[in-house]
Parts: sequence; structure tokens; C-alpha cells
Amino acid sequence: MTFKKFESKDILYNVLETNPEQKIQVYNSEMYLNNEPRTSLEKPVYSYRQNFENTAIGSLPSGWTTYGDLDWQVTGSDYYDGDRSAGSNPDLADSQATSLVYTASVDTSETLTFWWKVSSETNFDFLRFYIDEIQQDEVSGPSVPWEQKTYSLPAGTSNFRWEYSKDGSVTAGDDAAWIDDVRIFKTVPVSTTGVPTGFVSLFELNVDRSEETTGLIYPFVTKGSSLVGTKTVSTTSFNTDFLYGDVISGSYPLSSSIKRDFYQLGQARPEVDALKNTLNNYIIRSSQYAYSSSLGNKATQPLNLISIPSILFGSSLKPTSFELNFYISGTLIGTLKDESGNGEMIQTGPEGSTGSGSVAGVALYDEGFLVLTGSWELDSTARNYLNDPGNLREPSWLYFGVGANDGTPAGTIPSSSYAMQMKGINKIPTLTMFAHADKGEMNHSNNPTYITFGQDTNPSTGSYVYAEPTNLSIKNIVSSSYADPTGSFQKTTYISKIGIYDEDKNLLGIATMATPIKKTQNRDLTFKLKLDI
Repeated sequence: MTFKKFESKDILYNVLETNPEQKIQVYNSEMYLNNEPRTSLEKPVYSYRQNFENTAIGSLPSGWTTYGDLDWQVTGSDYYDGDRSAGSNPDLADSQATSLVYTASVDTSETLTFWWKVSSETNFDFLRFYIDEIQQDEVSGPSVPWEQKTYSLPAGTSNFRWEYSKDGSVTAGDDAAWIDDVRIFKTVPVSTTGVPTGFVSLFELNVDRSEETTGLIYPFVTKGSSLVGTKTVSTTSFNTDFLYGDVISGSYPLSSSIKRDFYQLGQARPEVDALKNTLNNYIIRSSQYAYSSSLGNKATQPLNLISIPSILFGSSLKPTSFELNFYISGTLIGTLKDESGNGEMIQTGPEGSTGSGSVAGVALYDEGFLVLTGSWELDSTARNYLNDPGNLREPSWLYFGVGANDGTPAGTIPSSSYAMQMKGINKIPTLTMFAHADKGEMNHSNNPTYITFGQDTNPSTGSYVYAEPTNLSIKNIVSSSYADPTGSFQKTTYISKIGIYDEDKNLLGIATMATPIKKTQNRDLTFKLKLDI
């Protein structure tokens, strides 16, 4: 290993600018980011679960009934999970039967799963399962293992019955049946990032994790004398709702997304008021920024405010990159662009459409806001943009993005959809370093393969001495047409890694070559190392 100090001319500081592009779509009042619903995972939502663990042995959970010659009951004789299940009575006699019953009601189609097991006379003593008195399956045998069964349930009420019945003779196995872990649920799509569609996971916590299989990471704090709590718990709640030693927990992941706020005529708008000075500061770009002027009064006029979190664009939004498209039943009825780069959102299409060429609002590039005030009708058919069937409105730029985290329920306006495209400016400080391997340098190695094989490399040791061999020959790897003699000797090394150290020789980082670079004594090499800082 050879150390060489970087000279000042070999270290350059720079700022790299990238332009991340983002596309946001809103369909049927549901939002998606970058054309991807991102719903490759499904999460079960349970309407009923029963594993019999909290029921006393010898009884049944609430809502469960049994009838027949001998009762079913919770038992610890066998189980799939935990230490309990529901089982038939092993004292059931020949030609007898016993049933376990549960009735469930679901609002939508759902799925039923359970585990069952039987130990009985093969093909004569059966465990059977019925839904609404229609047999679904049966099993028999002296050593049948636990098996999971799955059935689809329609919306409404369903009656489930498990029956264990014996024929007139012969007993085999344990002469009993068991069921365990009964679940009724529906599945809902979730993002692989663990956040809803249209959102960005801020710290990528709980990515590809689920509550059912891996568990979720979550923040927590134990109430103690330090009085440390969480921001979402008020001082009053901290003092009155939690005892010392209680765990106060939160949830991850933290996420962020586009947000829309609509303000009707004269409605209070603290978020817009907070932008007053910022808007007036940009009048130098365009008079359309003025908070109050002959062009309109943003303190009182109907206004559509779209907030864009910086995680989507970086340092600022790139001028001329904005494009907003408004669709009705898949047909484009309006396009806004900031073509001039001065922040004015001008309607550029469709050609000849109402409002074409007019300014519909302004963009705040550094702050991440769109202020839309264009109120002209883009289509003549009124729709439920205000989530009020008695107050329908014709589409305009005031209603662009309805459903973008503004509280509008999904499915409110199935005919309207929206698309927003933009680019950001992301400034990344970088450090570029040039590592030089000049002629005659970096041509020695402590790699064991550097020396000729078979030499005695053992050091000389004694009471007062430790000495390593000083006359070891270096292996000659210069190619030759003949095995012996070899080609003229040259000290040759291969540079595979470059380490970066501080002045105290603490390793800071390692750059690894994709392919080791051959270094001979007469070669000058320079390696360009680039770090984002």
C-alpha cells in the first residue's frame, strides 16, 4: 500500500444540477405518481379473526355454537398455532356426529380461510365443512396433517358448519377433529413503498414490509420523568392520558404528496395569505403575481392552490417545464403551460378553445406552489366538483386536480381527470479528486503473489531481533514467446482499489476499479474520483 497526498490543484468543488421529472395524474379522484398505480402488494383487511387463544378450554368463543351427540369445545390437545384450537369430543361413539357452527355477515365479497385436521378411520369417519348447508369439502384418515382451506364469500350472511361424524364401527387414530385460525377478510392494494398511491415515502421506511408478515417499524417513547413525548401528543393528553411507564407510539412511513386547496368567493384562506409577500415580490416577473390588483384580488376571489412538496423537485421548479392538462371522459379540454418562463400559466390548447391565450394563474418556482384563478368554462356540462350534488359547476381551472388530497371521495367525478408534468432543479454539491500514479510510482505491492513462489519468507527472530528477508525476488510477469528465458524484467502491478484517507490516515472511502489497471514503471495514470457531498 502506497500513500500519496492530494495536491490542492487535484481537488475541485462543484455543484451538479439535475432536472428530475415528475408526472402526477388524478383519475376518478384518486392520485398516481409517475404513471404508476404502484399496487403490486395486497394487504388483508380483516372483518373477523378467531384463533381460540383467548377462550377458556372447555368452552367456545362468543357467537359460536355446537350441537349433536357431544359438544365441540376449545382444547389444547392439538392446534395449528398458539396452544389452543376448537376440537370435537374424542368420546364420540360409533354412529354419532357433532357440529360446530358460526354465522358471519360481510358488506362486500370477502375470503374465508381456516386450518383443519382430523385423525380418524380412513373413508368412514369424516370431518366435513358446509357453507349454508352445502358441503364444500371432507377429509378422513388417522394422521392427516394441518391444512389450510380457502373459500370465497358473497356479500351478506353466510352460515359455516364443521361436522365430525362416525360410522357404525371401528375407531382409528385419535378419533377427533380440530379447526384453528379462522379468518374472514378482503384484500386491498397497497404500494410497495408502504404509502398510498400518489405519495412519496420520505425515508423509505417500511418499504416492502407488511404488518402481517414482517411487521412494521414504528417510533415510540416511554413516558418517564424526562417528560419526552411526541409532536402529535398534546401536553394535556401527555399529562392526563398516559401513565408513567406507558409507551407512546407513532407510525411510519412518513410520506408526502401534492395537495390541493380550493377557496370559494370570500372564504378564509390562511395558506394564501401567508404567500402575500412572496407573490408581491415576484411582480417584477409579471403583474399577474400581484396579490391584489385590477387583475384580481387573491384574498377574496375563487382560487385553486396546489402545493408541491420539495421532495418532488429538489431546490426549485424549473421554469418552462410546467404543463397541466384537463380531461373530460378522456378528451383534452384545456392545457396550461409556463412557456415564457416568467411564471404565467397560459392556456395553450386545445387550439381555439375558450380561454386560449389567457393567463389562468402563476407558478411559484422556488416555493413549490401553483396559484390558479382562471374561472372561464372549459366545458358546458356542470359536474360535482364541490362534492355537493346540489351545487354543480362547469369545469374550469379552479377545479383542476379535484381529488388531489383535498378530501374529495374517490368516484365523485368519474368523468374528470387531470395530469401535471414538471421538472425540478436539484443542486448536488460534488467533490472531484484526481489521483495520480506517475512514472516510477505505485510499482511495489505487498500482495503475496507479487514475489516469486517458493521462496523462504519466514522472518529471522531471536531474543533481540526480528528481521524479514530483504532479498526476495519479484515475479516477472512480462510475456514472452518462450517459457524460458522470460521477457525482460519489469516491475508491474495492477491497481484495483484507491483508498481516500484523511490527514491522520483514517480511511474515508474506497473506489474500486471495474477491471484492475496495469501499472508499469513507464506509465503515467490519473484516476478521476467524484463524490456527491
